[in-house]
Amino acid sequence: MISEISDFSLRHRASRMGETAPRRRQGAGGLSLTMGKRVSKVLLRCFWFQSAITVTGSVLVGALCFLPGSEGVSAETSSEGYPIAVTLKIGGVQKNLRSWVGSDFRKLKWLSSVEKDPGTGDRVSWRGIVMGDLTEKSLEGLPADQKAQVDLVLLKTKGGRTGLMPRAYLKQYPVLLSSKKNSKDLGSWHSVMPWTSKTKILKEGAPLEALFLSDVTELQLTNFRDEYPTVFLKMRTDPVAMRGEKLFVVSCLVCHAMGNGPSMNEISGVEPLNRLSRNGHPVIKGTPAMGDREKRSLATYLEKFREQNGVVVQPKVTGTAASSVSGG
Repeated sequence: MISEISDFSLRHRASRMGETAPRRRQGAGGLSLTMGKRVSKVLLRCFWFQSAITVTGSVLVGALCFLPGSEGVSAETSSEGYPIAVTLKIGGVQKNLRSWVGSDFRKLKWLSSVEKDPGTGDRVSWRGIVMGDLTEKSLEGLPADQKAQVDLVLLKTKGGRTGLMPRAYLKQYPVLLSSKKNSKDLGSWHSVMPWTSKTKILKEGAPLEALFLSDVTELQLTNFRDEYPTVFLKMRTDPVAMRGEKLFVVSCLVCHAMGNGPSMNEISGVEPLNRLSRNGHPVIKGTPAMGDREKRSLATYLEKFREQNGVVVQPKVTGTAASSVSGG
């Protein structure tokens, strides 16, 4: 009996071992398969995640390159061959402040803007450095009293032209030195006034069209009194004449004191002043028409200028150019 029980126990254990062994092997295989699937899923997710990051990064970088006002490496790099000299002239003494060359331009603020081309009237895209940023960074390190004396920036071109830019404009408006026009390299720096994007500048009364200059190579930081002392009145007690003086310096000096229009002698004559008082100044592109107050102020200033400088305008003689004599 005992032997039969023992035999039964052995056979029962053997049968259980025979059944469980394959089941354990099957469980191990199932575990391996499950783990493999999980690893594959993890790897697949990592692959898609990495791909998504790469694509998103590429799109983001590409988008940033085309954002208006962003710094475009291509624009900066292509402009490194166009140097700009910045000089300071105060009290008749001139010195070099800084020469901007090569990668120096990458330290400046770059902007894109759409402005009307004064030559064609078409809206075009300009890209360049902000002139105000260039000016202020060039003045860094100077004593405060010298900085305060600078109220005029002379833009000098390769061809010998000069533009008068009040420093106040550079502080208020994003005037550009552009190296690209409609994404095409201009081959030099061109001054661009924001008269389309920032229409408030039109109220300044300056001849903005004359401030679009090509091939700018130098910025001279100076002041109106040093450069054009004779246009300032010695007697400074008439507020109407003072308004006229300011108007003349900002709006008229660029033409009438630099050979681009009738001389100061001519425009301060009796008959020119009468015409100015009646009709104002002929309309100039980029400037608003004169109001009665501006006409009166400017005429008063020019009359005081004539009295101060003893200007006498000779009448024109048929067949010859008008001549003017300054006495006193």
